[in-house]
Amino acid sequence: MKSDIRLEQYILSFGASLLRRFFTMVAGACLGTAACLPMPEAASANPVKLIASNGMYADLAAQIGGPNVSAIVLEHGPNREPLIQPGSIVLCGSTRADAWLRDTAQHMSPPAIIVQVPRGRFEESENVQVPWFDVTAISTFTRALAHELTQRAPSVAPSFAGNLANTEAGFLAVSQRIAEVAKDYAGSDVIVADDLSRAVTRQLGFKGVPLSRSARTAIAEAIERREGSIFLYNRDAADPKIKELVNSATERGIPVVALQEKLPRGLHYQQWALRQWNAIHGALNEASP
Repeated sequence: MKSDIRLEQYILSFGASLLRRFFTMVAGACLGTAACLPMPEAASANPVKLIASNGMYADLAAQIGGPNVSAIVLEHGPNREPLIQPGSIVLCGSTRADAWLRDTAQHMSPPAIIVQVPRGRFEESENVQVPWFDVTAISTFTRALAHELTQRAPSVAPSFAGNLANTEAGFLAVSQRIAEVAKDYAGSDVIVADDLSRAVTRQLGFKGVPLSRSARTAIAEAIERREGSIFLYNRDAADPKIKELVNSATERGIPVVALQEKLPRGLHYQQWALRQWNAIHGALNEASP
């Protein structure tokens, strides 16, 4: 658990130097999480209106813009297009799931401004929400968003800049945690159930088992033979067969980590991210001899 102590010391030390801007240390999952978040500000009379394809992007927008922005989450469905106004700022990813929003924004007159999370460095499929696990991609997105907000509301540019600095400080804590997990358990073999868990494994420099994109029978055999120290799967996309594999892994004493694509209510991105990586670290620690 030394790395967990180092994480807490790092965040406390860093936060002390930015006391006016950092206000929260939030306990999370079994190993704990923490995030550095902007101080609340007074509400703005004319906030910049944003359209986000999911709650993750809306949360990041709120962290950067504070009361100077108003973000609504607009998921794909019938009659959603009229809610997007010409010249709006649209926040979305590079995935196929967000293609409808990108296309709608581009074909408006005048076109909406699109701030897009770049495709993750570790993903194989455009349907995988790996950019959320790729802190570099998320940091690129938040900087682009801060730039666009500054263009829209230059009078509060200092607020955007300060919030961006604080938000990125939280990203540093997440990046450090990822590096610690990769270093502490370098060379680990991990049983993976789907594209998301395979990409996360690749990001850590671990080997995903089975080696090819996973057929259910191959995953079952890997669990039976205990070919990996832990089992990763995407909880938000798990079907009954995946849940059977989870039960099988648990019965054989293989620690299981349920990754999440969606941001739970009440959490900020940094807190969500630290929970994911802390859970992986905890499982690997449990599996260690």
